[in-house]
Parts: sequence; C-alpha cells; structure tokens
Amino acid sequence: MAFRKELIPVICPIPKEIYMHDYWIGTAAEYMGQVCFLKDKLIGYRRHSSNVTQMTHGSIDFMVKKRIDIIRCLGLLKKRVREIG
Repeated sequence: MAFRKELIPVICPIPKEIYMHDYWIGTAAEYMGQVCFLKDKLIGYRRHSSNVTQMTHGSIDFMVKKRIDIIRCLGLLKKRVREIG
C-alpha cells in the first residue's frame, strides 16, 4: 500500500483498537479523496505452516467486538478529516 504524505496526520496515530492497520489506512485515504487500485500483482503472497496468523475465524464474540471497535474508530477518523480539511 502506498499513500501520499499528506495523509499521515489523518492516519497517525493508528488507534490500538484497529485490528488491521491496512484497513485503517485505506479507509482514511477514501475519506480524504481519490483512491485507485492496481490490478498488477506487485508482491507474492504465501502462507506457510509457521505463520503467526491463523487460517480460522475468531469467535463470534471476537468478531462482534472488532466490528464495534471499527465503528468507534470511524468516528475518530471522521473527526480527524474534519480538523484537517
């Protein structure tokens, strides 16, 4: 993921409640303006048996908590965008 340096004040600091930093950065970029997606594969992605992340879903409680965290953090993101814009 690449983004312009003007996005840093909106992105940083990344809230500790955000489970995936790339989700936070991408959402911030969408709030701030134009986003483009490249179809070209720029890196190879592989999973192997010693990966730290699991291939399974979390519990329902975990998934609900994370979604609530995202909703709360979106309010913070909107506030940051208003302050900058």
